[in-house]
Amino acid sequence: MTPAESMVSGLSKALFVPTLIRGRELAPANARIKTFPGEPVVEAVDVAGELGTLTLSRPEGLADLQALPMEEIVAFLAEVGDALALDRHSRIEAAIANHRQYSNMSERMLTDQFKYIVDLFSRDLLERWIRIARIDDRMNQWHELAVAPSKKPVRMRAVGCRSLHVIAGNVPSIGGLTIIRSALVRADAIIKLPRNDLFTVPAIIKTMVDVDAKHPIVKHLSAAYWQGGDPEVEGGLYNSECIEKLVLWGGDDATRRSPRIGADMDVIVFGPKMGVAIVDLDATSDDELPRLAALLALDVCELDQMACFSPRVIYTIVRKGHGSVDRCKELSRSVLDAMERRCDRSPLRPMLAQCIKAMQIGAIDQVVFGQSGMSPRVLLSLDGEKVEFVERFSRGVVNIVVLQSVEQALAKISIKNQTVAVYPAHLKAGLRDEIGLRGAQRIVDVGAAAVDVSLPGPQDGFDVLGRLCRWVVEE
Repeated sequence: MTPAESMVSGLSKALFVPTLIRGRELAPANARIKTFPGEPVVEAVDVAGELGTLTLSRPEGLADLQALPMEEIVAFLAEVGDALALDRHSRIEAAIANHRQYSNMSERMLTDQFKYIVDLFSRDLLERWIRIARIDDRMNQWHELAVAPSKKPVRMRAVGCRSLHVIAGNVPSIGGLTIIRSALVRADAIIKLPRNDLFTVPAIIKTMVDVDAKHPIVKHLSAAYWQGGDPEVEGGLYNSECIEKLVLWGGDDATRRSPRIGADMDVIVFGPKMGVAIVDLDATSDDELPRLAALLALDVCELDQMACFSPRVIYTIVRKGHGSVDRCKELSRSVLDAMERRCDRSPLRPMLAQCIKAMQIGAIDQVVFGQSGMSPRVLLSLDGEKVEFVERFSRGVVNIVVLQSVEQALAKISIKNQTVAVYPAHLKAGLRDEIGLRGAQRIVDVGAAAVDVSLPGPQDGFDVLGRLCRWVVEE
């Protein structure tokens, strides 16, 4: 027995992960795939022997999906959403049970995420998505764009592609979002299951098979797990002859794990991002502090602070003056109180706990609020610099960084910040151009980071549905 197996006390020796290829679930093949120490050993079909059916060798094999009217796509996805409802389908319940056993997601996050996945498949949301993104118009007809120097018109349309999605597992809804996006652009999609979420995508696809196993969307959707970097699998997959679009979640790390990416493949990267907030404390009265703290806690605690929009740093503007430090401490205590009411209390991850403990040794400009070794915690930085380990924050750990001007806060914004929450809200109009110029992709009110996420709009600064298509020009 390997060390990883021996650490899975009370569980089966290996965790079987379904492999679903074009509506067909493959039988177990006793292929052991080692995971990281302390994690269960994964048993999955040897994908290297299935590349012939996993990939679509010729792009014209997408003709059946390309011919499918958008109304039929929406009707099918909406029917899947009905079947996914928690009170009607055991597959989602089984996925949640597996998450409870094998993942470290909180109960609140699991419940909220799987309800959100069901909502993603609702007819109303799908129709609004299509209308706003204009994806049906862009794919169903040729559009005249301009007149060439020859006086002849130029026409363009979008076409679905063969795609491979190496998704992240920090948020379960990523799997549902990937399936919906692929269906809307009529793409042939292969999804590589992330090791920290082996359950969500298979549950959704099995439900799709239950609804209609012969539907073209099902026939052009597959999901499998293999160890990242496996040369036998990725040597055959990372080939522009069978995969035109490679979608990587995780940025640099995902790219380094995928060294076989060819120069002729279109690589779409959802890089690692984190949210921040800019708060002008001088423009906030004492009476407003509890409300401000509650809004900040709402943003921080959503999705266990694992989403790209989750704020981990709050840049707090306080011009030097009598009592300024005391006000920052008061804000820190208020945020902690608000997070204790909203976040699930849990032990800090060992490495994060060690980082906080080491920081406190001899610290003059760092003040820590909250129970030692537990979340939530607030780290107050009076020196104007965020702590070096903000990337390790989760489940309600936030760094309040004290600055003396909005200009200093703007200087901290970078391409790594997906979402910037601003308080008071009226400051957004004056800051949005500068925030966008410095690399951030989304500007919201404090308290709205997880609200009204514009799914049809850009993500990480680009038009996702447009990038997933191949654009064809007639001149």
